[in-house]
Amino acid sequence: MPQLDTVHIDAPFGGGFLDSAANLDRYRTLLDLAAQAALSPEESRSFIQHVVRDLRD
Repeated sequence: MPQLDTVHIDAPFGGGFLDSAANLDRYRTLLDLAAQAALSPEESRSFIQHVVRDLRD
C-alpha cells in the first residue's frame, strides 16, 4: 500500500482528516489488522454462498 499522508474519516456525526504522523501510523496499523483478519476471495465466496443457503432454508 502506498504511504498515506492524509486520510479522510467519515463518521455519523461528521468527518475529519488525519494528517499527523502518529495518527497515520495508528490508521496504517488498523488497515494492516483488517487485512490480516479478512477472508481470501475464495473464502469470501464460500462464506456468502453458505449464508445464502442458510437464508433460503
